[in-house]
Amino acid sequence: MEVEQVQEQSQNQKEISNEELQVYDRQRFIGVEVQKRLLNAKVFITPANGVNTELAKNLILCGTNISIADNEIVNQDDVETNFLIAPHDLGKIRGEVVKAKLQDMNPMVKIDLYQTFDIKSFYQKYILENNVDCSFTKEFFNQFNIITSSTPIFKEMELYDEISHFLNIPYYNQLCCGLYGFFYVSLGSLFELTQAKPKIQKTKIVQGKLVKEPILFEYFHKVSLKSEKLKNFLGTNPRGSKPVYHAIQMMKRAEDLNLRYDPYNHSEENQKVLEQIVELAQEKIKNEEDREFYTNFAKFYGIEHCPVYSVIGSVASQEFIKVIAKDKMPALNWFVYDSQIGYGKIESQTDKIDATYVDLPELTRKVEEQQE
Repeated sequence: MEVEQVQEQSQNQKEISNEELQVYDRQRFIGVEVQKRLLNAKVFITPANGVNTELAKNLILCGTNISIADNEIVNQDDVETNFLIAPHDLGKIRGEVVKAKLQDMNPMVKIDLYQTFDIKSFYQKYILENNVDCSFTKEFFNQFNIITSSTPIFKEMELYDEISHFLNIPYYNQLCCGLYGFFYVSLGSLFELTQAKPKIQKTKIVQGKLVKEPILFEYFHKVSLKSEKLKNFLGTNPRGSKPVYHAIQMMKRAEDLNLRYDPYNHSEENQKVLEQIVELAQEKIKNEEDREFYTNFAKFYGIEHCPVYSVIGSVASQEFIKVIAKDKMPALNWFVYDSQIGYGKIESQTDKIDATYVDLPELTRKVEEQQE
C-alpha cells in the first residue's frame, strides 16, 4: 500500500475512543493502527450456523462490525450444535437469536441482520443478468471487507468465488465435517498488503568471537497477490497435502456425479451411496484405517461438532485480522483440520498464485521507533 493510500485510509477511519481503548486492550499486542482497522471493518456472514457463530463471536469481541444474513427457523439441530442457541429458542428466527446474544457480548459493535442470502439467485440476477433491482448488489457488498459462507455444496462455493473475484472482496467458506473441518480462502482478484521484509541480521568477528550486529532499520515492501479461481485448481494437489484435503476432493467428485449421502437416512440404498463415495478415494486408501477415515468424512460431511468448529472459527478469525490489517501474509487456499490427531495445516497451492513484491523505501523506520 502506498503512503498516500495509507494516509487516505487513516483519514476515513474513526479514531479509537478512550472507552474503546480500555475495552480493546489487545492493541498492546497487535498495535493501535490494527485495532483501529478492526473497529472500522465490516464482515458479511451467512448463515448463522455453529462455525459461523464461532467466527462472529471472535470478530465482535475484537470490535469488528458484522452483518448476518439468516432468517431460517431454529430447529433441534441448531440447539444441539450452535453454542449460542438454547432449547427455548426453538421456533424463533435463527439470525435474530444469534444477533441478540452476540450484541449482549459486545454492545459497542454494530450488528446488522438481513434475510437469508441465496447465492444462486444473486449470481443469476446480478452477475449474469445485470439486474440492478436485485436485493443484494455490488454497492451493498462493497461495504464489506470479507464475505463468509458455510456451504457444503461446491457449486455454491464456486459461485461465491466468482463473486469474490468479480467484486475483488476476500471470501471464506468454513465447514465442519464431524471430527474434521476446513475453510477455503479466496483473496479476490487482487489483494495487496504492506509487509515488513524479513530481517537479516549480519554477524562480525570481534576478538575472535562471532557477534551479531544490531538491526537498526526495518524495511517494508508491498505484496500483490493474484490467485486463480477455485474451479481451476480444486482438482490439483498441493505438495505434501494431507488426507483431509484428499477427502474434500472426494466430496467434490461425488457432487459432480450427483452422489449425495443423507446422514439421517439408514436405508440400504443410502448406505450404497456412501460406499460409492468412498470408492472415489480408492487411490488414497491403503488400509482399513484409511477406509474408515474417508467413510467418516463422507458420512458426517457438513455435520457440525462444537469442539471442531471452535478450532476452525478461531483460526479463521486470526486470518480475518490479517486480511483486515493488511500487514501480514494471510493463509492461502485451504486450512484443513483433523481433530483425531490434533492436526491443522494450510494447503497452499503456490503454483496457482502470482505474487509480486515492490520495495517501499519511504516506509523505512528505525527499529527503536517501532513501539507505539
